[in-house]
Formats: sequence, C-alpha cells, structure tokens
Amino acid sequence: MSAHPRAPAVDPPAAPDATAADAPRSPYSAFWGIYSDPADPSLFVPKRTPWLGYTLNAAHPSAPLALAALLAVPAAAVLFSRRAR
Repeated sequence: MSAHPRAPAVDPPAAPDATAADAPRSPYSAFWGIYSDPADPSLFVPKRTPWLGYTLNAAHPSAPLALAALLAVPAAAVLFSRRAR
C-alpha cells in the first residue's frame, strides 16, 4: 500500500547526539572524580557533563592553594557564626 500522494514527506528520526556519557574516559580522571593532568594548564576544568560545572585540576601548581581557599571559606563562616552568639 502506498502513501497518499499529497502526504508530507517525513524524515526518519535523527540519531541521538553523542553525550558526555558516550565519551571515552580520560586517563587523568580517577574513580572518585579527581582530575589530575600535569600537561593541562587549566586550574579549573569543565566536567564531562557541562551543567555539572567545573572540577579542580589536582596536578596544577596552584591546586593546593585553591583547595585550601575553597575549604577555608565555609570553615570561616562556621567559626564566625558560632562566635557571634
């Protein structure tokens, strides 16, 4: 049985786009999500899934300082909020 001569042509469904889950794993990302690539000049690296944000490159020379700053801000907020009471 053939289609009606005036029926609009329907394109076949497009193949789904490749997602971050389909991308090969980087040898620099560990099981727990720690990214460590000495050749990468970026301190913060975008995650494989873009809407999840960024991750710290642990092999960057400034990584210990950045990690200390990221941990110090909430710790200071807790300490100063308890002191104010």
